[in-house]
Amino acid sequence: MALKIRLSRAGSKKRPVYRVVVADSRSPRDGRFIEKVGLYNPLLQKDNKDRIQLNLESIKEWISKGAKPTDKVARFLGEAGVIPMPVQGNNPKKAQPKKKAQERLAAAEEAKNQPTPEAPAEETPAEEAPAAEAKTDEAPAEETPAEEAPAAEAKTDEAPAEETPAEDEAPSSSRRGEKRLSLLIMSQLIVIGEVRAVHGLKGHFKITSYTETPDDVFRYGPCRLGKKYSNITLKKLKELKTGYIASCEQIKTRELAEKIVGLTIEIDQSYLPAIKKLNQYYYHQLINLIVKTNDGKNIGKVISVQNYGSSDLLEIRKKNAKDYFIPISENTIKKIDLIKKIIITKNINDYIG
Repeated sequence: MALKIRLSRAGSKKRPVYRVVVADSRSPRDGRFIEKVGLYNPLLQKDNKDRIQLNLESIKEWISKGAKPTDKVARFLGEAGVIPMPVQGNNPKKAQPKKKAQERLAAAEEAKNQPTPEAPAEETPAEEAPAAEAKTDEAPAEETPAEEAPAAEAKTDEAPAEETPAEDEAPSSSRRGEKRLSLLIMSQLIVIGEVRAVHGLKGHFKITSYTETPDDVFRYGPCRLGKKYSNITLKKLKELKTGYIASCEQIKTRELAEKIVGLTIEIDQSYLPAIKKLNQYYYHQLINLIVKTNDGKNIGKVISVQNYGSSDLLEIRKKNAKDYFIPISENTIKKIDLIKKIIITKNINDYIG
């Protein structure tokens, strides 16, 4: 039977105390032992005499019987003069970064190297500027068209007057959802999700799906992330309680993934499947529909569809009146006619401000 003089852990959580024991080498570290020959308390100061307590006579007797101390116990015995001080080995691999640290370093280097090729391309037009200036100096006779510039400026000054109707069609609002929907209707884009956070070092990210069936965020055609990334194909990596972990070919590092956090996932309306059942519709089709009461009274138009946790709500705007919400339910919506572009409501007196 091979004997070892080794440490056996005792104490409590985060407050370890080690017994110096003689045990069979086949026994587990904190298992059965033959005799306790010392105590080691690493929580005490190094100059405290009670930090290491050894029964030297028993240890010498066990060593004479063939017991071999472990590296840690051998250093204790070397300091006590029982055996020669063991030579500490050199392990160069121990100081090397581990696998995850190496991945982080590689990702950081890749992120640093990416912007470098773009910098010279931006500087080249600046170098050609003197040549362009030299040409203008050689042909002063061509300066006469500059006198026509005020006329052009006068036209540009008149432009804001033409933009006023556009403001009436898509009124500005402090609500993020309303502003987003106004822009989406003009650009024929539909929001189907949002990037919530970064996951890991390889450019993966967490998303929230806004589709009725959450998995549909991966089934629709190529999507867009904000204005920077277009023609994106999302790949589902893992399903979470509140969304998914996803990836795409265009984003390969954590640094790039951090830049898309908060961006919406948008698709063109043409990628949505056609609805074959009657009395079914997409919410974006309700925007700008006229809302009327059961007796035909016009009470405004839909400017957005919101959900604050309880149910879906139509946000209604009427001229010279405060915006208000009507829940989308059988108790409040009598009829939706997409052809005539009207919504007939009922039992909504409590919701009109």
